[in-house]
Amino acid sequence: MFFTRIGFWIAWLLVILGGMHTTMGVLQAFGTETAEDQAAAARYILRAATTSEVIDEGMFTIFVGITLGILAEISRSTFKNHEK
Repeated sequence: MFFTRIGFWIAWLLVILGGMHTTMGVLQAFGTETAEDQAAAARYILRAATTSEVIDEGMFTIFVGITLGILAEISRSTFKNHEK
């Protein structure tokens, strides 16, 4: 049950951090005027080559968090079924 609880916490953390990362990428993409400014800001602030890379990384992090949450939920339901 310990790993199930840790899995839930990590899943929520990944979803929140992925959402923040994606939001930062979208704000950076629409907050600059030229493509060169976007690329420069992405390299300097977000440590990526382009803002689309930042958005992709954020969405992937959200996907991994959701997947981990689903696995933790399956683990919880399996544990409860074995207790009965």
